[in-house]
Amino acid sequence: MIKILLCSISLVLLLSSCSEVKEKEPLVISVDPWVGSAPFYYAHAKGWLAQINIQLILASSIGENMRIFDSGASDMFTSTQHEYFTKRKTHQDLIPVIHYDRSYGGDMVMANRTNEQLANSNEPINMYYEFGSVNEEIANYWVKDHNISKDRLRIYSRAQDEIKTMKSSNADAPTVVVTYNPHNLILEKNGFHEIASTKNDNYLVIDAVYAPLHLYQNNQETFHQLSDVIKRAMRAYEANPREFYEKVKPYYGNPTYEDFMLMKKNAQWFETKPPPQLIQRLKSIGFPVKDLIR
Repeated sequence: MIKILLCSISLVLLLSSCSEVKEKEPLVISVDPWVGSAPFYYAHAKGWLAQINIQLILASSIGENMRIFDSGASDMFTSTQHEYFTKRKTHQDLIPVIHYDRSYGGDMVMANRTNEQLANSNEPINMYYEFGSVNEEIANYWVKDHNISKDRLRIYSRAQDEIKTMKSSNADAPTVVVTYNPHNLILEKNGFHEIASTKNDNYLVIDAVYAPLHLYQNNQETFHQLSDVIKRAMRAYEANPREFYEKVKPYYGNPTYEDFMLMKKNAQWFETKPPPQLIQRLKSIGFPVKDLIR
């Protein structure tokens, strides 16, 4: 009788424990449509994120991604070091948890003139980028590299969804836009061409998952599972790029396989530990690395 009672109590506790696991609120991650984030979309499409109790929100732009996090709709977000440093001013416990890529040509400056034409002219330059995003850093890199007088710049803030609809030609006023994959594919068809990008080593842009410290401390197992899932998605790409493309193309507006592969060349994924020189570069700009999941 006692054995039966003990077994019954154990069963109740087991079922109660299982119920608590099932009822635990999922963590929500918001991700913007940058090609470097493709492993997150692949993991979502394959159901791997759901398996570790993570939900995904697809943001339309970097700025929208920040607004989603600020509103509390997401618990963590993916973005560059620029947004991290900006958000840390209002979210002091924010930390980078998973560093998964570096932009290598994926962020760029485009224009309806060449660099030489822009540098050798005194005409005003209309410049468009998304304020409060890494676009600002890319713009500043370009201005410094080519000794463009800031007095010539007429700077306007536009979301990437607006920027990618812009059309221009050499007959229009000098116009410069700062954008990133996949939006450049449309801009190329609309009269713009690339004049600078993060293939220049001086243009540092990395991407990571950012979360409040307390959230990470209370959910370390889930974050490690997320890191494993993202690496698993990267390996899936290496094993079968075509199958990977088929899963993620709806998240990018259905580009062709050829266009997607061109975009992918512009992002360096880190399935293993980033190179020491990059870690040192991150430390030099004050980017915390001690909590990064290896």
